[in-house]
Amino acid sequence: AMTNGTTAAAASQDAATRQKRSAIDFWDTYHEESDASGVPKEWIARDTPHLLDLISELIEEGGCHRRRTRAIRIVEIGCGTSTLSRSLLSHLRRRRGQLTSSSSPASYHIVATDVSEVCIQNNRDRDGAFIGSLADDTDDTLRYETLDALSTAIDAELHSEESLYDVVLDKGCLDTFLFRNSRGNKSTERHPPLLAELLFNVSNMLQPGGKYIVMSPRRRIPSLTQFVGFSEVTKLEIEEKSVGNLDGNQGDARAYVFVCKRAGDIDDRIGPSRSEKASLFRDTRELTLIDDDSLCEVCGLTFAKFRGGESLSGRGEMRWLRKWKGHNQHCNKKT
Repeated sequence: AMTNGTTAAAASQDAATRQKRSAIDFWDTYHEESDASGVPKEWIARDTPHLLDLISELIEEGGCHRRRTRAIRIVEIGCGTSTLSRSLLSHLRRRRGQLTSSSSPASYHIVATDVSEVCIQNNRDRDGAFIGSLADDTDDTLRYETLDALSTAIDAELHSEESLYDVVLDKGCLDTFLFRNSRGNKSTERHPPLLAELLFNVSNMLQPGGKYIVMSPRRRIPSLTQFVGFSEVTKLEIEEKSVGNLDGNQGDARAYVFVCKRAGDIDDRIGPSRSEKASLFRDTRELTLIDDDSLCEVCGLTFAKFRGGESLSGRGEMRWLRKWKGHNQHCNKKT
């Protein structure tokens, strides 16, 4: 017979599987109904020359060229029906013609992905002629593939440097998970579990020095700046005329590009247990070093007694961590 812990774990896994299937069904239905017009939906930012120039410069600058092949591999996650990947490839090809042969990449390989098979098939049908034309005179490629950005299978598929990407593009994927968390999860966790899963996978998709380029209407995304897999995060503002559909937030038509640089060497991939999500973020790593028996060295009070028996999840882990650190710093009550 299964123990209570095993039963609870199995029930939790079943619930997660049902939730994932439900989300995929939702997006399949959405694309079946909304894509009938054939008009691409451009969330957050439209692929104007300004935006394409900005992204192209980020791709072309140091850190994205592979020394041996001089081929650049790019994957877009959560592409929806956006034409960003197609427009970006066309733009990069035009810019390459203006570069010297010694500095220009030999080829670009872009894979645009989404969790919805319906969406991906619609994109293949829409861009079939363009994709076919690439084979006539170039090594450049554009593919549309189904991918669950939260899948645990991603790690197994990316086991060598040749399997990794130079750039991960995200125009709405991260924002979708932040929105889902705010609507469906009222917990006090500073970094939503869905976001931890996403950033864990993104980091392991990138080669060292590779870039995660995120477009978002949010001015701040603390989980990006605190994630241990990124050595550097910079923010650029997108010009107003390039801002796309912000889903009701047109009163403040601003959007931003966050450029996150992958840290570490090829053998230093992010690898803690997925149950240890707090350790993926700098500001919550200390939580993994504190337990109920942790002592104040001045007064001898345990962390459990300090909370008066209250659960960590009651008022939030981060709140209790700050209070406990404050107590340890200022305690003057000798035992």
